[in-house]
Parts: sequence; structure tokens; C-alpha cells
Amino acid sequence: MGAEDYITKPFDIVELLARVEVVLRRYHKLDNVFTIRDVTIDTESRLVMQNGAEVLLTLKECATVTDSPA
Repeated sequence: MGAEDYITKPFDIVELLARVEVVLRRYHKLDNVFTIRDVTIDTESRLVMQNGAEVLLTLKECATVTDSPA
């Protein structure tokens, strides 16, 4: 019914984080580079490109783009 895993209580937070990372890795949510149409975002280098040209962002805009949750 959509469930991939379960964990019983009480659980160790390290185990929970490990299981979450496995699921994120499976769906490529830990990738550092994302491309949507003509925009490429590299979250590691905090670089945004559109049609091959760098998009200059303010610090706040950059933080908004690159610090989103997986």
C-alpha cells in the first residue's frame, strides 16, 4: 500500500536517519545538481545557470534555493 519500511518503538535516532537516507538515495534526493528545463542548480557550489549563463543571486536567494529539504 505504499509502505517500504517500518520501524518499531522505541527506536534509535541513528537508525531512523540511516533508513531515511536510504530512501532519499533510492529516489536521487541526495543529488547535488538539479536541472529543470533550462535551469541548472548546483547546491554544493551554490551555482545557478540558465541557458548556460550564470544567474547572480543575493545571499538570501541563494540560501532559499540551496537549503531546501530533500
